[in-house]
Amino acid sequence: MADAGTEADEVFGGLAAAFQRSGSLGIPSHDYARYGFQDGGEPVHSERILLPLSADQGPRPTHLPGIARFSGVM
Repeated sequence: MADAGTEADEVFGGLAAAFQRSGSLGIPSHDYARYGFQDGGEPVHSERILLPLSADQGPRPTHLPGIARFSGVM
């Protein structure tokens, strides 16, 4: 996972912040973005979802599985 403020974190739209937000609030997170390129190439679409789960049925999440999907990537 990228540290806050790094180039990788910027590219992936604040990945660390998304995990923090979803884990601390205990609610699912869904983000999507479209990245265009100046050379006129095909845009890249990205989408991710985080789903906080609690193994002990408690109010705080114990697990935070997620998935990311990219389209338009060759």
